Amino acid sequence: MSYSPFASLRIRTTIVLTAIFTAMGLACVLMAGLIISDRVDGFERELAAANARRARNALQQDMNRIDALLKDWAWWDDTYAFMHEPTEEYVASNVTPDVFRNQRLNAMIFVSVSGEILHASFKDSENGEFGAPVPGLIRYVQEAVRMEAAGRGSGGGTAVAQIDGKLWIAGSKTVLTSQESGPSRGWLWMIQEIDTPYMLELKRRTELDLGLMVASERALPEAMRPLHGAAEAFDKAVVVPERTRIWSGLLIPDAAGGEPIAIIANAPRELAVYVSSAMRNSLAVVIFFGVVGFFAGLFFLDKSILSRLADLRSRLVRDAPDAQICALDASCDEIDQLSMITDAAFRSVRENERFLAEVLAVLKVGVMLIRKRDKVIVIANRYACELLGKTEEEVLGRSCHKFVCPTESGKCPVIDLGQVCDNSRRVLIGRGGERIDILKSATTVTRSDEEYLLETFLDIREMEQTRRLLEQSEARYRAIFMNTGTPGILINDDTTIAVANTEFLHLVGATEEDVAAHPSWMRFFVEEDARRMLNYHVRRRESEDSAPRSYEARLVDASGGMHFVRVTVALIPRTKQSIAFFLDITDMRRAEAKLQELAYTDALTGLPNRLCALDRLSRTLESLRPHSGSLAVLLLDLDDFKIVNDSWGHAAGDVVLMEVGQRLASVLTTSEMVGRLGGDEFIIVSAVGAGEEDWADLARRLIETLSKPFHLEDSEIHLGVSVGIAVFPRDGETAGQLVRCADLAMYHSKSAGKSMFQFHSPELTLHVQQRMEIERELRLALDAGEIEAFYQPIIDLESGRIVGAEALARWRKPDGTLIPPAAFIPVAEQTNLITDIDLVVLSQACRQARFWSDEGHGDLRVSCNISARHFQRGNLLSEVRRILGASGLPAVRLTLEVTETVYMENIEQARTILDSLRGLGVSTALDDFGTGYSSLSYVRSLHFDVLKIDRAFVKNLPDESSLALVRAMLGIADSLGITPLAEGMENTGQFDLLKSLGCQLGQGYLFSPPVPADTFVGLLARQAPTD
Repeated sequence: MSYSPFASLRIRTTIVLTAIFTAMGLACVLMAGLIISDRVDGFERELAAANARRARNALQQDMNRIDALLKDWAWWDDTYAFMHEPTEEYVASNVTPDVFRNQRLNAMIFVSVSGEILHASFKDSENGEFGAPVPGLIRYVQEAVRMEAAGRGSGGGTAVAQIDGKLWIAGSKTVLTSQESGPSRGWLWMIQEIDTPYMLELKRRTELDLGLMVASERALPEAMRPLHGAAEAFDKAVVVPERTRIWSGLLIPDAAGGEPIAIIANAPRELAVYVSSAMRNSLAVVIFFGVVGFFAGLFFLDKSILSRLADLRSRLVRDAPDAQICALDASCDEIDQLSMITDAAFRSVRENERFLAEVLAVLKVGVMLIRKRDKVIVIANRYACELLGKTEEEVLGRSCHKFVCPTESGKCPVIDLGQVCDNSRRVLIGRGGERIDILKSATTVTRSDEEYLLETFLDIREMEQTRRLLEQSEARYRAIFMNTGTPGILINDDTTIAVANTEFLHLVGATEEDVAAHPSWMRFFVEEDARRMLNYHVRRRESEDSAPRSYEARLVDASGGMHFVRVTVALIPRTKQSIAFFLDITDMRRAEAKLQELAYTDALTGLPNRLCALDRLSRTLESLRPHSGSLAVLLLDLDDFKIVNDSWGHAAGDVVLMEVGQRLASVLTTSEMVGRLGGDEFIIVSAVGAGEEDWADLARRLIETLSKPFHLEDSEIHLGVSVGIAVFPRDGETAGQLVRCADLAMYHSKSAGKSMFQFHSPELTLHVQQRMEIERELRLALDAGEIEAFYQPIIDLESGRIVGAEALARWRKPDGTLIPPAAFIPVAEQTNLITDIDLVVLSQACRQARFWSDEGHGDLRVSCNISARHFQRGNLLSEVRRILGASGLPAVRLTLEVTETVYMENIEQARTILDSLRGLGVSTALDDFGTGYSSLSYVRSLHFDVLKIDRAFVKNLPDESSLALVRAMLGIADSLGITPLAEGMENTGQFDLLKSLGCQLGQGYLFSPPVPADTFVGLLARQAPTD
């Protein structure tokens, strides 16, 4: 037999592997050349373009910096004034070398509207000297100003310009006020030279090799010549790659009208060189490992498959008959030959397939093959032997009566009696006589004309045990279900009730006969809920997760009573039935309704509480919005209600509040609503559609009814009410907005006096916003040290000499502007910042008084005002002790001035603190005496050292009534041993009169207004020296 050399599987495999590896190598080369190189080149181009844009952005950042600086300078009141009337003071204070150095500027030029150069400063970049700008800059600025005046300019801004062969960043802004209002008084120019240090800094910031030049063909590098005349380069970078470097550039216009300015960046092509080298190395590695893999694969294939196939073929050819290989021809390879030879072997196997298939089909159970004629076991599989507890040798050749049948002899029920045994429950005798429950089948089979009985059996001991447990479980769970204490039913697929427990029957008032008729469970529910539950019923059987497992419904019992129930439903696994349990939550719902009522009702007055009132208002506003109706929200706050609580107790206050609620309700109509917001605040929502006069009339009626006396413990008390009114939609469109606006109006009316009403206006909101802005700025001023002590001299009226000074707070802003006390002291009082201001002034005054003493100006006393809030905080004594210790001022030279509000709130606390201060040696003065309650018992018990007569009494002297009051006050001071001091003295007539009346001290504009410390020293210096 001859074979073709190409029929060999080894040769064909070698040829195929060679072709595959060759194709893979070529594919690698093509991929590297066509894909990777192109992508690397594109990436480098994008990176180069990005570098050019980054350089332009860095330049633009400097232009933006100069533009921002121009806004700060040009839109400034000082610059605006300078442009109107140039002064050397402005130049000396602002146009300084530090400005040029810090802002990196070379020139600042101020140009009037007419084009006149008002001032020009220039710093030479080379030697750092200051002088006049170069003529080219002046010409450029004047030409730009003329174009602006002619309406052909750009309106100001920052740009790059080529002037006298150099590049400059030049920017200008029209000069306006700090509020950016006009008219314009000219232009301010700021110019920075683009010199070598600037380019070095730009390179450092961008980490690029940059160039900035005129885009002329002569000036551009050879590689970037395409940039010349390239109009698209203003928006898109021009990229020029070379073998080892890559160039990119952009154009920006020349503000001076010359050729464009080029921004050029270049970088080495490190990535391309690296990728080219990596591709060559990778290709060499691929070729090397490809060759190694080729021979290794060929060697493995030969050893693992080809050699073994050749050996197997040789053995089969040797053992097979010649007739079986005669059909082989020269084109057959080793596998074809094996296929032909093995076909013959399989033909003999197929003769036994029918018999083996019948036996193998039942191998998962015990199998025995019994010869019918002698009932001897000829075959028993391993599973059968394990059930019998015997080995195969102990079972084969034995009679089946010893194993399969309970008796050792007798007739076989199947063979002898002809009984049918198909999946019948039988007993198998195991080891030690154990009786094993089995499910048995017996079938007669024939082999070689011999009949056999094929018996199969399955161990069903666990199944039998499970069946018995299931019967017990069913009985147990039925008992639990029927006696669980929770109403429950078993529901069929068609919604009928299969089983209902006793609790369910009690819940619905039905009998067992009613449920035995299998009614639908939907009949026991409100129709609306029943439709929803039927939908859940259907969806649950499509997908159990598509319907809620628990929900609430309304159940109607046989007597018509309604129950709120929580239904919990679940499908019984692998069935269409479901089980439902019902929790009666009727009592809980009633309790919730009661809680809801309590949550929305004021427990004291029975009126709607804050939550309810605002909710009703919001719903009313929602209904009004589509129809553009109007209504008013009135906010009421009782006047002097705190006196009731403090004098009669909170129980009496509650009685008053209840009567207030009744009175308010009696005034209102059914279309109006009243509620209590809390404390002594009430809210009233008017009827829809009324007008402003109607709301004002309602406010008057409310004030009138609450102005009537209240009777408490045989006493009559008179309260008032302050009313604020906000109108929808004028003052707001939400409940929160209207309540806030009404609250503002109410507090405004309260400040105007008792029993007043006030409509909200935008001015009130503006006032609040201004107060908040003052508060914010005041906090910053305290942190920045802008609060300054001014000093008003205190004069000994007998000698006319300065014996002390009152320190008063003044707020000086960084620009030198003084904020009057009336603009910030009230805000400080309201926000508790007054305590910080007091301590700042006290600290400054103590240090200043000690300084004056050290400078030889005598032992002057210094007086400082102290707010009542210090007494509430309780730390005044420690703060005074700390400040005196830090300043070194003796305590006897310090006087603290307080007003009557200090002892009106807590007399005992005030007395304790004042006595402690007096123990330090600090004097105390009662300020503004006569303007408040002026209780003489308080004045006597608190032992003040100085009594300050308020300016309100001094200014009207010698008016008879004022004179009488002042004379009485001086008499009180004299009788109590207190030194009197008259404030607000403005003329010599007041001076002479008060001196003649025996007043010892005085202060006022007659002597001096409050002045800074250095000015006060001049007042001390002007008075005659003492002997």
